[in-house]
Amino acid sequence: MSSPPPPDRAKLSPVAVPRRTLAETVLGHLREQILSGRLAPGTPLPIERDIGAAFGVGRATCARRCTG
Repeated sequence: MSSPPPPDRAKLSPVAVPRRTLAETVLGHLREQILSGRLAPGTPLPIERDIGAAFGVGRATCARRCTG
């Protein structure tokens, strides 16, 4: 017995996906936390080592978070 042919697969159109550096991603998360009220404006941020541990990135990435 022969099996039926596979169904036609959906065609996807190319989509432009913005590329973000890790530093931009960390900065975006910090910004979201400030805007949501989880971090109060004016409160000093944790040290780079603690931010890196929280986001799973290196200290150098955290150092670039505010210059990205």
